[in-house]
Amino acid sequence: MSDQGFHRQFDLEDEERERLLEELDAAIAPTDSKRANLRHVFRATDIPIVVRHPQGGESRFLMYGRNISRGGISVIHAGYVTIGAVCQVVLPQLSGKPVATRGVVRHCRLVAGSWHELGIHFGEEVDPSIIEGVPTSVEQRVGDACHGDGPRDVILIAESFEPERDLLLHQLTMCGLGARGVCTSGALLDVVQQEPVRLVLSGLSVATDDGLRTIQRLREMDFDGPIMMATADPDPQVAIWAREAGATSVVTKPINVDLLVAQMRVHVDPQPPSTEIFSTVADQPGMPQLVDRFVTATRQVVEQIEAAYERGEHDEARELCLRLKACGVGYGFHTLTVSAISALNALDRRESTSDVANRIGELVTCGRALASRSIAADAA
Repeated sequence: MSDQGFHRQFDLEDEERERLLEELDAAIAPTDSKRANLRHVFRATDIPIVVRHPQGGESRFLMYGRNISRGGISVIHAGYVTIGAVCQVVLPQLSGKPVATRGVVRHCRLVAGSWHELGIHFGEEVDPSIIEGVPTSVEQRVGDACHGDGPRDVILIAESFEPERDLLLHQLTMCGLGARGVCTSGALLDVVQQEPVRLVLSGLSVATDDGLRTIQRLREMDFDGPIMMATADPDPQVAIWAREAGATSVVTKPINVDLLVAQMRVHVDPQPPSTEIFSTVADQPGMPQLVDRFVTATRQVVEQIEAAYERGEHDEARELCLRLKACGVGYGFHTLTVSAISALNALDRRESTSDVANRIGELVTCGRALASRSIAADAA
């Protein structure tokens, strides 16, 4: 495969790139005991990668290499890529003939400015010793990005319907989150008592009160981690009952996995606010103009939210927050929807003045950081 049609969104100067990679490599993982494959330094500057978007279509990028193992590769890219997106990675061989391998994006995290680190898990193992640019004398352990079986945060999924539980566990695993499942409230309570749990997602039935009683019991046991309740019941009263029982937030079924992962990462892997937030769909046909108009409208809405809250008109602020919650994901801004949900929860639960003000401030900051520049525009 030639590199025709491939482009890099932004360029990093050699010195700037090396400084970024050195900073990432300095964050050595505390243990490699659970890592299936040793990683090797791989500083290639032009790795052709085809990203096939879950919503349809594909984009061709040139990305900077960070490290590689038999099981996957870590690369640096100037933009967000949807977790779970299927990729084709083209690697240079010592023989001179490039090899293309299929992979899946397991994680995408912001590391500096608009630069993201992508962890791509290979469908079939690749021997690093045949790849040009990989050191052959010393096997090097580098950095903290995990695209293999490294230590993960424990997320506990409680769901009595086995097919739904299995699918959700599979989806979260593909997104690089460590999760395990239980099928009853008793099993959920036992695990929380015996093991460290960062977050609970409960899909246990609300109709039988089992789900609500379980949330109450968790709080009575002094579990202070986030509890997300998933329900297919559209009755608004269900969300009220869940929050009164102690739920941090309510997720509506059918579940949007990208949004769910974004909400979970706020709790288990908080990131500092970004100066620019890019849409994940801005390079799709017909979307650049729509994204541009949405960004302009959102900036106006967050200014209105800030002003309404300062005037004490909380109902108006809430209505405006609902607008952003409703369509942020559709425009590829999952972070915006998560921030709007957080602000709405604070308003609805009548949290302290300082907490509500903080959530409103975070939403305003997020709205101002949205970037209308599309991948297509960058390539022009």
